[in-house]
Amino acid sequence: MAGSSASSATTLRALLDNVRPITRKDVVVPDDALEPATSEGEYPGVDQAELAGRATKLMNEFIALKDPLAASADADALLANLAALDDFLPQQAWPQQVLAIDAPGADPAQRDARAETAKTALNSLLTAKLAQLNAPIELADGQLAPTRGQLVQQSIDQIKALLGKDFPLLPRFSLGSYASEFNASLAEQDALNHHDEWRVPGWMAGLARVRPGLDRFAATLSAHEALVDVSAAQDFNLVQYPHRAGQIWAALPEAWLATADAPLDPAKMPEELRDWLAQPDVTPLQDIQRAAPNLALALHTPGGLAAQTPASTLCGLVCDDWPEFIPDPYQTAAISFHYDAPGARPPQAILLALPPTAQQETWAFDEVLDVLHEAWDLARLRAVRPGDLGSGLGTLLPGNYLPQDYTGELPSVRLLELQRRKWQSLISADATLKLIPLGK
Repeated sequence: MAGSSASSATTLRALLDNVRPITRKDVVVPDDALEPATSEGEYPGVDQAELAGRATKLMNEFIALKDPLAASADADALLANLAALDDFLPQQAWPQQVLAIDAPGADPAQRDARAETAKTALNSLLTAKLAQLNAPIELADGQLAPTRGQLVQQSIDQIKALLGKDFPLLPRFSLGSYASEFNASLAEQDALNHHDEWRVPGWMAGLARVRPGLDRFAATLSAHEALVDVSAAQDFNLVQYPHRAGQIWAALPEAWLATADAPLDPAKMPEELRDWLAQPDVTPLQDIQRAAPNLALALHTPGGLAAQTPASTLCGLVCDDWPEFIPDPYQTAAISFHYDAPGARPPQAILLALPPTAQQETWAFDEVLDVLHEAWDLARLRAVRPGDLGSGLGTLLPGNYLPQDYTGELPSVRLLELQRRKWQSLISADATLKLIPLGK
């Protein structure tokens, strides 16, 4: 079981490293008419007093452990008090002076003296942390008092300063005026899951293949079911906005079938689709504008989720979220994309011809012709075949660089030797062939 526990801990760590706390903005569709008169910043609905109470409790615990450490009489007392501070100052954050107390080869007679030096370093470190915790909120010009959002952020910063920046902190928040619509949707689970209470786990298993966040949550849930207990149907809930009575969850294909209360308007369809829809074996779909929700939530709520009052609080983690555009099935559509056209065009190159003699004022026709012939023959010579290389270098092709080392210190392709071999093979094949040297 030790191996299973370690594997489950790794799976859980992968999930917690890639989640964020839920806020009210994640579970409702913001409506200016329902928002409070004063802005709550990035943390709407968060219970600021409860969060501040958590931060204050941790700070008091920190101070209660810091003071005995400062009064440690010897090395043993210092190390014992330091072990009690492990939640706030893990061993990885200890100054080097602490490690020197029992360092290999250290003089035992000077152990308490080294502990005194370590205590000074620790006091400096912990005093700086306490000053950070008690730092006042920076106010903007003309601002008389901190906003509610600034107070929430201060409590979050204090807790993370004590427990680590990666500590998964979950603020509690209320739904406020959004509670009525949330409860209305929550009460219609049978309609949303289309009379199948296990539709959410089935959907999750399929989508986890392409969504990393959902895959991490599915792996964690599987580990819990294997080692602790299996899930129940009421552990999964759906909420969808805007709420419409009897509406099916948009992730299900049944949500898009035409119904009696959502008749299909032929006027909204392209003309070429009307005859096709008239066929008896074609199932018409709903109007996309009516069926598409603004927000669809799949919630994992172990033990179920009761109706919420405007003041009751929730907390949780966002494992994955994404925007999704649902195409209208009755619109003539196409897909366009950009791609690089095949390079079936000659390369853009310039042949620069230099006069064969210095200070030459004019060109002769034969000289220009010789330049063209030489360039052509040299281009053909460089375009060697694998068999022309005379070694295993042919397996390196295709290539665009052939090294040539005249000193013989590095592997290279000897182009002049290849040229001589080619001339000799041509002469051997045709004794009447005469080769004219190229170049001037």
